[in-house]
Amino acid sequence: MSSDTFTYQPLKNDRHIRALVVHPGQFDDDINCSLHEVPLDSASDFEAISYAWGDINDTRQIFVHGKRATATVSLYTALKQFRRADGDRTLWADALCINQEDNDEKSAQVQLLADVYRTATRVLVWLGPDTDGMHDFIPAVGRARDLIEELGIGFDPESHRAQGLEELSVEELQQQTFQHIKTMDFNWKPILSIFHRPWFLRKWTIQEVALAREVSVHCGDLSFPYTTLGDVMVGLMNSPGRQHVVAQGQTSLKAFHGAAHTYWLHFSMKKKHKAVVPLSELVMATWPFGCTDPRDHVYSLMGLAADYSPHDTKVLLPDYGCTPAETFTRFAIWNLVEKQIPWILSLQTAAPMEGLPSWAPNLMSPVEGYNTLAGHEDGFYKAGGTNKPRFTLADDGKVVEASGVIVDEVAETVVPATDMALPPVPAGFERPGIPAFLAQRLRRQQEWLRSCEDLAAAGSGNGTPDGKLTPARFDEFWRTILCGVLVYTNHRERADASVGEVFSKYLAYAHSFFDQHEPSWYHENMLSSAILDPTLETYSPVRRFCTTKTGRLALASRFAEPGDKICVLLGTEVPLVLRPVAGSSSYRLVGECYVQGVMDGEAVNGEAAKFETIRLE
Repeated sequence: MSSDTFTYQPLKNDRHIRALVVHPGQFDDDINCSLHEVPLDSASDFEAISYAWGDINDTRQIFVHGKRATATVSLYTALKQFRRADGDRTLWADALCINQEDNDEKSAQVQLLADVYRTATRVLVWLGPDTDGMHDFIPAVGRARDLIEELGIGFDPESHRAQGLEELSVEELQQQTFQHIKTMDFNWKPILSIFHRPWFLRKWTIQEVALAREVSVHCGDLSFPYTTLGDVMVGLMNSPGRQHVVAQGQTSLKAFHGAAHTYWLHFSMKKKHKAVVPLSELVMATWPFGCTDPRDHVYSLMGLAADYSPHDTKVLLPDYGCTPAETFTRFAIWNLVEKQIPWILSLQTAAPMEGLPSWAPNLMSPVEGYNTLAGHEDGFYKAGGTNKPRFTLADDGKVVEASGVIVDEVAETVVPATDMALPPVPAGFERPGIPAFLAQRLRRQQEWLRSCEDLAAAGSGNGTPDGKLTPARFDEFWRTILCGVLVYTNHRERADASVGEVFSKYLAYAHSFFDQHEPSWYHENMLSSAILDPTLETYSPVRRFCTTKTGRLALASRFAEPGDKICVLLGTEVPLVLRPVAGSSSYRLVGECYVQGVMDGEAVNGEAAKFETIRLE
């Protein structure tokens, strides 16, 4: 290595960090800085930068102690923006303050990151240069906050719940939905443009913001408090019209979910001074977020977890010497064996990964739009009864064993909505207030629901002479499609009989949507859509509607196939779809499923239950 290239010296203590002192200069000057080892426990007066790394191969030259070093373009632009013209500024940035070439140091420093962001006087969120023209952003945010207050869809950090919709009955919700449709008439584009920034889907940023004392957001020369953005995004997430709003800016809904969830964590941890969410739930909630290093899908969240401590586990510690498959397997063992948390099995999406057993989630390959049925505090599902689960390892850690019952078998299936070819919208269809994206989405939903109804009606006694479902079969049908619940922004409620009436209206609306109607018909009938869309969007699109060998209805993993077994493990929330391994008594996990008639322990209670040891490879 050239003598004019900066080299790191090992840290002298496990509780030490490096502080980055950026020396003064004008915007176009070279960046000159220095790194100083300091005890974290006595460090003070430094600001931590939260940013998206970007392409690690696209770098710019900086100088550290007068010697050449490199920084990614994202960090380079942040340092230029945050540098003062008239004095030093002490910062902390992971790419420079941690020796990225030393896996042992990285593994040790990762365990300190929560304390780094707690200790920093302020966290500076860097979104990048202003390339979009953000001059309309702040005025638009002000107008949006007024709208949110008017509609009563604000945010209560104490409960992580909306201040409006979820407290209403279905009848009250129908009346209120007209007001919430006003969100679709609001011009959200100046606000939505900011969510194209990669920072919003970077996993490390969740910890960096959630633990901070104070957060400011910077985009070029524009800066504003983090709460300015958070209030608006959570309010928008509480509106039934959010999926229509998202399309205005061609922005992913998961960016909104991420902003809302991170905002709540920030407020909760700031008030309670402690972690409030288990590690497995954090992994699920942030699954679509990206990491430069795939092992950070787990490591980046450890400092936020209420149930994780590096002192209480022998299995799960930050170790950059492990492969991603080893890290994900250890994460699964920590959940299933050390913590006896069965719902981690619901994260299975059947995406293959060399060296990864089927019972461990491949966190590198999330399914867009996937949300688990299990793992929620409401306790609505008790398919495995009230007994505690008992998972054990076998075959040198390659197999997980548990007691369970094989209750049924997948018979016929319908292709998931997201996997269906997009049917064409009828020629000439155009309605005021119905954007093209909504028409296309409803066209596919229309075809998927028809296919599901046809399958549900097949078989003796399930359909009427005029082709409709019998009342009993319809009740089973809508409960299966909705998985027996109504989904709100931050919680679920059991779906009672009144929801069946709303679902019936929704089917009529969906089936006749492309017929000729007066413009007012669409506005009036969007009520049922606004009520049910959050639930349909949460569970239906990436699941496979099925009938079983015994005639039940199910909503299963998108990878389920005829012949797969449906199993209920003792103490678990939901049934699982398993695939027999040829020439073996073992199974491979395919995914979770909802099966009407077995969600309350029916399969495991009583003398008829035939328990066996279920082996998962």
